[in-house]
Amino acid sequence: MSVLAIALCVALSLMVWTVLVRIALRRGNLDLLLIPYVLLGLCATKYFSMHHIGIIFGLFVAQLWINAADMALKPADIPVLSHFGQPCTYEGRTFVPNPVPSAAQMNRKSQYPLLEMQGIY
Repeated sequence: MSVLAIALCVALSLMVWTVLVRIALRRGNLDLLLIPYVLLGLCATKYFSMHHIGIIFGLFVAQLWINAADMALKPADIPVLSHFGQPCTYEGRTFVPNPVPSAAQMNRKSQYPLLEMQGIY
């Protein structure tokens, strides 16, 4: 395999794992994702061949099915899609959009005009 093909496979794998872990964390089912995958990985070190790739796909589909049964899938499960185009701050495990200041907040007089002019406050 070429370096480009390996890099593409790693990038795709990271995207899939990011989504699956995010969905499992939001529902408290991360153990249902990791324990079967680790056990499968231990067995696969000796007995795995390429035609077994469907087993991993089935595991991922079952994980999505279990999580969707717990709580419907929402755009918030994928932060990039749920807040696309909005500036966000990271608080804990979820992305929270920055609050839009009201007109009164934007027109208020500053207590520290000299600091604002210097870009400190």
